[in-house]
Amino acid sequence: MDDSAKEALTQVKLAFAAETGPASYRCEEFGYFYESEGKEIAKALLDLDPIDVQAEDLTLHSDFLPIWASDAGLRWLIPGIIRAAFEDDNGEWILGDLYGELERRTSDDGMKLTEEQRQSIMQAHEAFYGTEEYNWNVAAHDAPFITRLRATDREPTSGQQGAEVKRGPRRQ
Repeated sequence: MDDSAKEALTQVKLAFAAETGPASYRCEEFGYFYESEGKEIAKALLDLDPIDVQAEDLTLHSDFLPIWASDAGLRWLIPGIIRAAFEDDNGEWILGDLYGELERRTSDDGMKLTEEQRQSIMQAHEAFYGTEEYNWNVAAHDAPFITRLRATDREPTSGQQGAEVKRGPRRQ
């Protein structure tokens, strides 16, 4: 793993450090589905830990297991998911599944990510795809989630358009 990847992983870990686990099951814990598959999914989620999660831990019955996690659980797992992507030969698939789930949740469900979290995900994306293996062409590998992050990164937030952002005195 090169230095840019290590730095990106450090930033992701720091950005998501306030998130707590374990990853919990986000569906109702009753009914036929829960009895047939939900209990197994709920247990598999509880067994995940971002510190030691491996690529093979992220699938269950060929599904991307984190899709079943609560929003808080998914945010807690993100550092481990991204690290597993960097360490695995199928990292592109892992990131694709993660970006797809984040796109769905942040646009449909209203899941929130802090600015620091969004920036760290973009930094990891650039470190992953900005390599010779991917022809140094990061933008060619942008998923809709990353494209949306880039667009919101360029837009001034309310109150900033055409005005200087005022900052308070620096802390000593």
